[in-house]
Amino acid sequence: SIFDFDMSQATYDCISANGFIEYITGEQLLQFIAMTYQALNKDGSLVMGSRNRLFNLFSLNDFTDQEIDANAALPLLRESIAIMRATSLDELLSLKSPPLPREELRQVKTRIDVSLRLQYTPSQLMKLLHSAGFELVDIYPIHIHGIVPQLKDLYPQVHVEVSNLLQAHARDRRELVAQASSFMVHAKKAG
Repeated sequence: SIFDFDMSQATYDCISANGFIEYITGEQLLQFIAMTYQALNKDGSLVMGSRNRLFNLFSLNDFTDQEIDANAALPLLRESIAIMRATSLDELLSLKSPPLPREELRQVKTRIDVSLRLQYTPSQLMKLLHSAGFELVDIYPIHIHGIVPQLKDLYPQVHVEVSNLLQAHARDRRELVAQASSFMVHAKKAG
């Protein structure tokens, strides 16, 4: 566990957190963010990935139903529109984000058999990082879906080709974040 790792023995230029924050509690996420801030050198980078809660709205499946039932669809849509229009990350920090995910909320079943799988929006993670003293560099879409996930199984080659084409153009294209099932946040330790 990362919480058993003694980060006080060294400092780092970059810490990467990919594919695991969804599986820890909100309290553990705050603890992890504080640990990384302490462990980074001045101007060190934290690169953190997350399943994209915004994508729930556009996946048009059980995740969409869950967000509608939680009255989160409108805030998610507003954040998606704000990301499209934003000219700076500061604009996204001022958004009224949907509430952070609740651990007791029953998770939609996926092919991954886990009991806890929290999802965040870009502004939610950015606000947590900013509150901990990080300066935000950018957000990046990962695994962009050009077609809804249900068609992925029917037309796997089309899905791969469209996704790869979009991903090739994703650098500096934060407008594609809402159509991505994951995203990365790059933040730096404030100098």
